[in-house]
Amino acid sequence: MVIFDFKMMKLKYPIAIEPGNEQIAFGVVVPDLPGCFSAGDSMEEAIENSKEAIASWIEVVLDEDGKIPTPGKLADHFKNPLFTGWRWVTVEIKISGFGARLEDLADTALGLEIMDHVRSGEEEILSSEDVWK
Repeated sequence: MVIFDFKMMKLKYPIAIEPGNEQIAFGVVVPDLPGCFSAGDSMEEAIENSKEAIASWIEVVLDEDGKIPTPGKLADHFKNPLFTGWRWVTVEIKISGFGARLEDLADTALGLEIMDHVRSGEEEILSSEDVWK
């Protein structure tokens, strides 16, 4: 029997980044989390801010006893015509940031989905050449 330390698990969410410049912020959308978006004055800031946006989105859903979607595959999102010309990155969110409430999820469908995701080791990241097109 494999024992999971739920607090040590990580989820990897693909994010779409709308290119910006010195006058326009880099916009971020998290396609797997409806309504989750962010921005930053640089690409690096946009990526960091997306992690905070994802964590906040998950906190709200947990507070409302909602369901947290399992991250989709980057390659599937990359094909979405809504994001043509956007850049793609996968960001890692540590489960430990959500406190004891997640221990209650261990025996739920969500907990099983998260464990399956982590077990599978799915990390479909396109080559940097493809990601930055």
